[in-house]
Amino acid sequence: MIVDHLTWILRERTGRDLRPTSQVGAEPTMPRTDEGSGGSMKESLCAGVGRSVSASSHEAGREAALEALERAGGSASLAIVYATVMHDQQALIDGIRAVLGEVPLVGGSTQGVSTAGRVEECSWVVGVAVVSASPRIRARTIAVQGFSADPHAAGLALAEGLAGAEGPLLLWYDPLTGGNVTELLRGLEAGGFPRIVGGGAGQPWGPLNHTYQYHDGVVLQDAAVAMAIEGDVILIHDVTNGTESLGIELEVTEAAGHILKQIDGQPALEVWTEQLGGGPSNNVEDTASWALGVALPEALASHGEELITRAVFGFRHDTKELVLQASIETGSRLQLCHRTPDAVYERALQMATRLQRRCAPYRPLLALSFECGARPRPFLGDPLAAQEVTQMQEILGDPPWLGTYAWGEIAPVGAHSYLHNYTFPLVILAERS
Repeated sequence: MIVDHLTWILRERTGRDLRPTSQVGAEPTMPRTDEGSGGSMKESLCAGVGRSVSASSHEAGREAALEALERAGGSASLAIVYATVMHDQQALIDGIRAVLGEVPLVGGSTQGVSTAGRVEECSWVVGVAVVSASPRIRARTIAVQGFSADPHAAGLALAEGLAGAEGPLLLWYDPLTGGNVTELLRGLEAGGFPRIVGGGAGQPWGPLNHTYQYHDGVVLQDAAVAMAIEGDVILIHDVTNGTESLGIELEVTEAAGHILKQIDGQPALEVWTEQLGGGPSNNVEDTASWALGVALPEALASHGEELITRAVFGFRHDTKELVLQASIETGSRLQLCHRTPDAVYERALQMATRLQRRCAPYRPLLALSFECGARPRPFLGDPLAAQEVTQMQEILGDPPWLGTYAWGEIAPVGAHSYLHNYTFPLVILAERS
């Protein structure tokens, strides 16, 4: 069961469920094995992605899961799910589980979904990705509800539940409950997981309302959900933001965690509204005008992108403070940044080219994108957003692709993971040879 803060769930699929009170569905059919050149039998892993735009939530989940399952060869070892908030979230997940059974399942609500040759930001859309069942792959999942109360402890709990896993973790979280994502990542790193890729669950572009996170058969809020994928697979990742400094430097003269109190000695909200022209409303359309860039150490800067970008996610009008998703220390120097469609688009294609080269020794199974929700329709527009994704898919060789439009993105830079905004992390799940 899931209860309040720091009660966590561990679910590990090894042919049985480790929770004594859980019921396990029928084992999925194993994929066909092929005889290798040395006469040994080796199972081929495969992945499938399905989608639905049905307004019937249970049917939409069922329809997307059936398509994904068919494309994966009829079995599933894990599922990743994204859906818009207009859906009845529990009915949707129930429809997916009716098809896939009790496979480990993670994901969250989203602003939109990208799949092969298609980008959809609409009221009713769901995307499901699965990887075929095999002894060569295993997924473990864990969820912590109420993570915003103590994000560092929540990160430690996630790490404890996935202890022993190798490689990067995939992570989803609620971006709208005021949780300090830097502390969540610090807790995960203290527990042995410095490399995390993922994003905040999403909602329609506009006023901030609520998001949902998915863990197995349960729909959560104010939660952090993680998945470890182990076996004869590797997660290969990269990141791009496409922002450029305007040459205007600001100093954080007072901060408390992820709350900006003063910038250049003035109340942070006054600087935001009076000097930068930002809007003080509870609408991301008014906060997306500017990005705050935090400089990386020179040794970590790469690909011409030397800044980690941060966005404002809330206002405290009574104290004239700005709320971010991640910490910025007092004394930090910020760069005021802007984005151009050309830089956003071209750097995404450059990232795909880098990943294609790095994937050469492996067989790509599944692409998972965590593109910031402020990049597609709100900035690039629908035609260019679709062209961006389609061209990236072509560069990568058209693997099965499932993308969310995230509200806050997580990706490693160097040896540590950071919270980013206006950014595009991309992960390739690949089969080892």
